[in-house]
Parts: sequence; C-alpha cells; structure tokens
Amino acid sequence: MTDTRSPQTTPELPPPPLWLRQCSRWFRLGLGLFLLLSVLLGTMGCSAVASVPWRKATDIASKPLIAQVIAQQTAATGQEAQVLADTMQAWQIQGKDGTLLLFHFNMPNLCGTLGCLYVGVWEREEQVPVQVLSSYLKPNLPPNQPLFEVAQRQGEAALPCLQVQQAESARLRRTTLCLVETRYQVVDSRLLE
Repeated sequence: MTDTRSPQTTPELPPPPLWLRQCSRWFRLGLGLFLLLSVLLGTMGCSAVASVPWRKATDIASKPLIAQVIAQQTAATGQEAQVLADTMQAWQIQGKDGTLLLFHFNMPNLCGTLGCLYVGVWEREEQVPVQVLSSYLKPNLPPNQPLFEVAQRQGEAALPCLQVQQAESARLRRTTLCLVETRYQVVDSRLLE
C-alpha cells in the first residue's frame, strides 16, 4: 500500500530585512576581530610576568640538605619527613659566590594564617650550607603577579636580591630583600597601586 496523501509543506519564512542582515554582518566582523585580538593578547600578553620555576626539591638539592632543612624547620620525623621531602619544591638562583636554594614546603600543615613557609639556603663550594632566609608568605596573589622575582644585583653582593610581593588589603606590597652578611634583610618596601 502506498501513501497517496500529499506531503505537508511548511510555509517559507520571508527573508530578514536589509538592516538586520547588515547588523549581523557587522556583528560577525566585530566578533571575529575580538577573537583574533584575544588570541594574540593571550599568546603574547600585554604584561607577561615570568613565574618562579619551582622544581621538585630532590631534583635540585642533595637529600642530606633537604633532611637538614626539614629537621630545622619542622617537627616532622620518619614517614612524615619523607613525604615532606618528596613534595617540597625548590628554586635554584645562581649568585656571584654560590647558589641560593629557595625551598617551598608546599604542604597544607605548613601553611596557616601567616602564610606558607619559605626557606633560603646559601650553598658554596667547600663550605657548609647556611640558612639565610626563613619566612611565612601568602602565595595567593592576583593573576600575573609573582610571589618572588630576582632583583637587580646591588654592588658586590654574593647572592642576588629578591623582590617579594604580598597582597595587602586591595593593594600589593613589594619588598626587596638583600643578603646582608649571612641573612636576607628588608632593604626596601613599597605599597603599589
């Protein structure tokens, strides 16, 4: 049996008015330009800020040094100390006389209302490593704002100065720390807009 009914035809809609077609053309052009600019700015950035190249601490520092830092800064022992050693991060900064190893403990139990623990150790050839920095800092900053940056060297300093940024109310405080004898100390602190 065949169906002898005629197929239902839907009435065609009239074409949109000329003004609507022109508006949609301009809208598409504007959208295309917006997407193109977004992609270009996203890849190049207006003010790209390099982030700290944190790496696994065991890839940079010796196990005895990591164990020493953990023992000096925490009450962790045994398995807890091993977990801490495996999760710690470090940043290696070359100086004129040795290397600064900056450790970030990266553990919730070492972060609190004061911030997270960061420790700097000065390593030199044929000398015992010396702790030169220990500070609690708040790592949560606005986008594109690094916690640490290497500042310009000042004079004949053995290690480079560091700029530390911290959120303070609705503003940002930039503090410059420089090595004075065997400790990093504040040499400048400014509140930025």
